[in-house]
Amino acid sequence: MAPYIEGDELVFDWTIADNYYLYRDRFKIQTSAASVQLGPIVFESGKLKWDEFFDAELEVYYQQTRLRVPFDSTTESFQLRLESQGCADAGLCYPPHSRWFKVNVATGAVASISAPPKQTAPDTSSSASATPLWLVLLLALSGGLILNLMPCVFPVIGLKVMSFVKHAGEDPACIKKHGLIFTLGVILSFWLLVGTLLGLRETLSEDLGWGFQLQEPVFVFALAVFLLIFAMSLSGVFEIGVSLTGVGSKLTQTGGLSSSFFSGVLATVVATPCMAPFLGVAVGAALTMEWLPAFTVFTAVALGLSAPYLFLSIFPKWMSRLPRPGAWMDTFKQAMAFPLYGTVAWLIWTLQSLL
Repeated sequence: MAPYIEGDELVFDWTIADNYYLYRDRFKIQTSAASVQLGPIVFESGKLKWDEFFDAELEVYYQQTRLRVPFDSTTESFQLRLESQGCADAGLCYPPHSRWFKVNVATGAVASISAPPKQTAPDTSSSASATPLWLVLLLALSGGLILNLMPCVFPVIGLKVMSFVKHAGEDPACIKKHGLIFTLGVILSFWLLVGTLLGLRETLSEDLGWGFQLQEPVFVFALAVFLLIFAMSLSGVFEIGVSLTGVGSKLTQTGGLSSSFFSGVLATVVATPCMAPFLGVAVGAALTMEWLPAFTVFTAVALGLSAPYLFLSIFPKWMSRLPRPGAWMDTFKQAMAFPLYGTVAWLIWTLQSLL
């Protein structure tokens, strides 16, 4: 990006990577300087595209575009934030991304800077106000619940439900321990994830969006291989042995407390490519917050993901409604491999577009 001042306008020349596009109506600009007035963004004509992420026909930009922002300032310099959001043609859509700039009116220079500390002054903005924390938490909790129905998480959930079937006749205190340990595995995994992302944010001095790892071909390939091995194991093609994935698979099937813990870890790992759009927005918002609110949002996602198991472990009488163990369990286990095969196919298609 090459920003500069031209007359009484800020100009942003935007270069867009191949096979990616930016949404026109997702550009937002704001400043906390009370002495600066920003006008509405002046856009170039874009391309109309049906977008499955927003389920609407939207105007988007490929390759490059230019934004012009009229401004009036009574101060020599000020800071502003420019927000954008885009997708890859492969179907990966990302939360809003922010960049900060320092504008020197006297020299006409516009320089990119790190995100400044949080300010309490009211914003003068051409966009809507920030999403309140309670709404982000509600979206995160709801998104975590819906993840239980996503293609790459559902097989893990199916196997965990089968373990509850096996434990149906055991001591209620033991069942409750399994539910709590599973929840602990999910929460600690999400804490590790958010800690890593926030650490990267501080290191790179910029905001990171949920799903950024799916822009990396190596990560997409590794995840596809992991899920393929797990799916083939569910199908009974082979028994996973000494590989790292095999260790994880065995840890989730031992029947002990460690099985419940690593089932929670595995559920978190395979949830990565299955984030629903509104959950992506909630988590993306969390990654722009301070550490404590960000950890709170990720904890809400983890509680949503683990809620069905936690509920069954606390109220074991409901497990009487589950079917009895039998041959159907092997059939069900093999059937759970097919959603994973579908996820692997999608990841390979995504990988092809990244190479």
